[in-house]
Amino acid sequence: MLNPHSIAFKLLLSMSRLLHPCPAFLMVVLLFTFLLSACGEQEAFQAYERGKHALVRNRLQDALSQFDKAIELDSTFAQAHLARGQVYWRQHQYEQALPSLSRAIELDPHLSWGYYLRGASLIGLERYEQSLADFEHFLASDKAEDDDRVRAHRWRGIALLNLERPHDAIAEFTACIRIQPDLAFHRKERAHIYEALGQLDKAIADYHAYMARTNPDTDDAQEVQQRLDSLRVLL
Repeated sequence: MLNPHSIAFKLLLSMSRLLHPCPAFLMVVLLFTFLLSACGEQEAFQAYERGKHALVRNRLQDALSQFDKAIELDSTFAQAHLARGQVYWRQHQYEQALPSLSRAIELDPHLSWGYYLRGASLIGLERYEQSLADFEHFLASDKAEDDDRVRAHRWRGIALLNLERPHDAIAEFTACIRIQPDLAFHRKERAHIYEALGQLDKAIADYHAYMARTNPDTDDAQEVQQRLDSLRVLL
């Protein structure tokens, strides 16, 4: 029984008024069909919510089962397709993730996380060129927060390095630094590229900036310090 204050009930009541001139049998069939659809969508949403609950607790198989159920009940549920793709992505099953993520984007082209996860899946499959457009879509969204934008730029940087486009990769790591200037890690990544290109003065500047922003006692920092000292000798 629908709650008389629910949206579904109000829609059903409105439809019954619109259908009042129709033959009684046709009206009953249409109302029954609408009621089944509303119930199916409600059950799909409930399964989706259970899936999200399981996903937060890292119960991936339980989450996948619930997202499958939500999609079975409502095949046009874009968020459920996205969530199923996310589960596959977290399991490193990138080939399985792609159809769900593509379907989510098809149903809702404004679903920015669909592009992000599909781009990351494509990188996992070493399909670097294809991944670039997806991250571009994600970065064009005004919904992306700074942390997520940095991750997307970094993914693009990795893809571009694998495509042997180091100068374009530098632009992506520079974007990471511009968004989060105090995060040391990206300074080191950009320094590696500068060093490989023979731009030692820029590599030294980035290694130095990395050292200024990190604990000098870590293994990574000590390795960078050794690299920094050896490069200074070369100049």
